[in-house]
Amino acid sequence: MVADGGIGAPQLMRSLTRDPGIPDPGAVRPWTIFLETLTHDFDTLNWFNSGACPVEVFAAADALAYLDFKQSGLLDTAMVTIRYDNGAIADAEASFSAAYGYDVRGEVLASSSPSPKRCVVVLR
Repeated sequence: MVADGGIGAPQLMRSLTRDPGIPDPGAVRPWTIFLETLTHDFDTLNWFNSGACPVEVFAAADALAYLDFKQSGLLDTAMVTIRYDNGAIADAEASFSAAYGYDVRGEVLASSSPSPKRCVVVLR
C-alpha cells in the first residue's frame, strides 16, 4: 500500500525503536545505536519513500540513561531527521532505556491518507 503509492506521496514518516535496556553497557561498541539499531529504521524510511533520496540529515545522540559509560562512547538515545529530494520529511528515533519493554513503530502520512498508516508492535 505504501510502496505501490496506494496512499499517495509520503509527506511525513516516522520510525522508532526502543529497547528495554542494555544488560552490559560496557560491552556496547561506540556508535551501535546508529550502526546496529537505527540502520534498520533508515531502511524502513527509505522503503516507505521508495525512489526518493535523502538530501539532508541531522542527527543528535547522547548517553542519557547510562551516564557512566558516556566517556567510553556509548550513545543510548538518538534522534535523526531526514529530508528527501521529493520534499518528504522523516524522523527516526532510538533508545536503549524503554523500561516498559520493546517498542517498534512505523508511521506514514501521505497525500491521500485519511489518517496516518501505522504498523505498531510493542513486545513486552
